[in-house]
Amino acid sequence: MHHKNELAVVLEYLDFYKQTGFGKQPLTYLVFDSKFTNYENLSKLDEWKIKFITIRRRGEKILENISKNHSYKTIRVEACGMKKRTLKVRDEAVSLPGYGDCKTGKPKSIRQIIITGHRKIKPSLIITNDFEISLEKVVRKYFRRWLVEKGIAEQIDFFHLNRVYSS
Repeated sequence: MHHKNELAVVLEYLDFYKQTGFGKQPLTYLVFDSKFTNYENLSKLDEWKIKFITIRRRGEKILENISKNHSYKTIRVEACGMKKRTLKVRDEAVSLPGYGDCKTGKPKSIRQIIITGHRKIKPSLIITNDFEISLEKVVRKYFRRWLVEKGIAEQIDFFHLNRVYSS
């Protein structure tokens, strides 16, 4: 199921947040899936002083450029429970089309973290406007989102398997 204006979901959420009682507390951080916005809307979040973490979509050119550079750092981050997972990561500043200063249109750098060794065939690309927190904390914050998504998917699959018995 697709939202009619999927690229504006993050901005719609902010409007909803401000209209509810929760909006009395300033929202300072968002972690979300990349399909809910575009680079121009990420610029708006940056202008509104909202830190964000999301995934960058990987095109063929991006994957090709990643494969050329082999300078990765090894880190261990918490996974489920007390377990830790070893990952290879690269932290860099990049510019993205459409991401920049909302007033002047001047391009701005965004932080990109490339992750390999996480049981996925292709590397993952995390992007954030938070240059202040550690690499490990950025990865851990986004991994929490992945764990929630995985848990929801497992519950949906379980429900579908038991659908005959649920009626």
